[in-house]
Amino acid sequence: MSPAKHLIAAVTQLTMIGLVASAWGAEAPTPGPPGVDVVGIELGMTQDELLAAVRAHNPRLNLMEHSSEIVVRDSYKRPFTVDSYVAEIQAFWDPRARGYQQGDPRELISVVFAGPPSEHRVQSILREVRYVDTSTYPAFDPLMQALMNKYGPIDWSNQKSLLSYMVWQLDEKTLSQQHLSMLAGAALNSNNNHSTRYHLFPVIDENLPPNVLSISDDGRIIRHGNARYVEGGRFLAVQITQQGAGVHFMKTVLEDSMMKIGRSRAATAQMASDALARHEQQEREAAQQRSGPQI
Repeated sequence: MSPAKHLIAAVTQLTMIGLVASAWGAEAPTPGPPGVDVVGIELGMTQDELLAAVRAHNPRLNLMEHSSEIVVRDSYKRPFTVDSYVAEIQAFWDPRARGYQQGDPRELISVVFAGPPSEHRVQSILREVRYVDTSTYPAFDPLMQALMNKYGPIDWSNQKSLLSYMVWQLDEKTLSQQHLSMLAGAALNSNNNHSTRYHLFPVIDENLPPNVLSISDDGRIIRHGNARYVEGGRFLAVQITQQGAGVHFMKTVLEDSMMKIGRSRAATAQMASDALARHEQQEREAAQQRSGPQI
């Protein structure tokens, strides 16, 4: 059986962290090129580095930690916990946050980490800013100029009425405009619950059957179940929504290579499978030491 099939659950635990938080005590994500960050947060950061960057950006943000337990079932159908790790950290300023004032711009930062046995480092960053008071709406043109000053020329963009989408490729410029359009759609046009973002990525294990995982001949399109992903290395995607004379909403996604994320998740599944095999071998050896019934 494929190790991915052994991975049956990731039990999420939510821990609310105080406004002033102390730091929480396979293949690592590669840091982005110099200057590629989202409000100081970069791919490849450790958990402590992330928390320091969040506090430097805005110390008022409240923090929430999402822990994932890696659980498999043994041959008796009993749950067996292999490991646990901090899968995601959110920083937010909205009506849930202590100190939030009505009319403040709302902000969400969601950061996903690689699971074991990979190094515990940032693989995906999402930031959303929503302006709720029209007197605080920033102007569109200066915001666009600030983005290009920071990230350079845009590799793909599209504007539909008051919606603007753009993508920067951070590794080799290998994707076609069609692929970039698909990548932007997958990264930005999502209504997924951000509290479980670490479940959104594929498990890339060559042992999975073709109806579960398939990769196009050019390696650009990954299909995992009913979801489709674009592989083009690390990328940055931005969505801007205008309303009236200003910007109402902005979403930014900075993400590692989908292939690396998927293989990291497959390594987690393999680790779980190996741990289960060792556990069941120990169970068999223990059974050998027990005497049977009288005959």
